[in-house]
Amino acid sequence: MDKYDKIANGLSNHYAPKAKKRMEEKMELQFNKSAEAYDQALRSKDAKEISKVVEALIAQRQEVYNKIFSTGGSNEDIAKYKELTSKLEQLQYHVESLHDKGEI
Repeated sequence: MDKYDKIANGLSNHYAPKAKKRMEEKMELQFNKSAEAYDQALRSKDAKEISKVVEALIAQRQEVYNKIFSTGGSNEDIAKYKELTSKLEQLQYHVESLHDKGEI
């Protein structure tokens, strides 16, 4: 193994864990934006799980808002924005009811 192979091997070993972590974070974000994650959050009593879904929905809603603001948006964009807002409100009611019951 010459010195260039050692350098290439060292770089791939250095960047592989970082790339793997980024991919895991990306997959988790995609899942948190899904309907399945939303349904789980509505049934969950775990504040961290609910928080991850809320953050993903807020980011998604912000993307739609920026699109509407910059382009005027289509009826689909406006409907998507309203849907995301509704989901966030439902999660807020869920968290408030858990808080009132003393479960979180």
